[in-house]
Amino acid sequence: MSVEKTLIGQLGKLEIIETNDGSLSINSSFYDENCHSLDGAKSETIYNFIEGCEIESRYQNHQPFVIFEAGLGMGYGLDCTLDLIGEYPLLFITTEIEPALIHYNIEKKKHDLWKTLKKDEHGHFISTIKNQKLVILSGDATLKIKEIDTYLANKKIHAIFQDAFSPKKNPELWSESWFKKLYQHSDQDCILSTYCASRGPLEAMEAAGFLTRSRTGFGRKKRSTVATIK
Repeated sequence: MSVEKTLIGQLGKLEIIETNDGSLSINSSFYDENCHSLDGAKSETIYNFIEGCEIESRYQNHQPFVIFEAGLGMGYGLDCTLDLIGEYPLLFITTEIEPALIHYNIEKKKHDLWKTLKKDEHGHFISTIKNQKLVILSGDATLKIKEIDTYLANKKIHAIFQDAFSPKKNPELWSESWFKKLYQHSDQDCILSTYCASRGPLEAMEAAGFLTRSRTGFGRKKRSTVATIK
């Protein structure tokens, strides 16, 4: 594991590391954890979220297609979505507690949705290009999720990329109350996908109203999880 660069954020040191598919990930000193599998950060994103949420077969059923992501990180969720759907109408809402990572993505990414991000009156980052919109809820996701109605504007979520740090490190984003908030804003055909297969988060999803099923995990991980609306 080679360290490409080190960022100093509000929550401590962030080491940018290269993974086995050549894409970059992050090791957070605050969470003492990598953001992605070392088998491949971008490849894992495609497997867990683009394929796990069945984006390719579903996005044209909705205009716009609405995605909620828990955990911006290196921004692969948006990048991989745009690689697939091109200029199709999209509302992509994500969360990030670490400002250094928001600014890292703005600096490094090429797509205009990154380059035109601006803070709004609520302190969040917004970018709109034609019929595509990116919203980054900046701050503690468990608090900022309460503001999601402003940006959904009566729309429902069609796919959830549940990509927070692990339940042991970031339990608030794997709780029943967290999943209840997501469920309340989900469309009837919403699919939630996550790398996590731990019993506690699965029980929290089920208690919130989701129906879970097991899926083969990415790389060295044995199992992952997909959840739908009951």
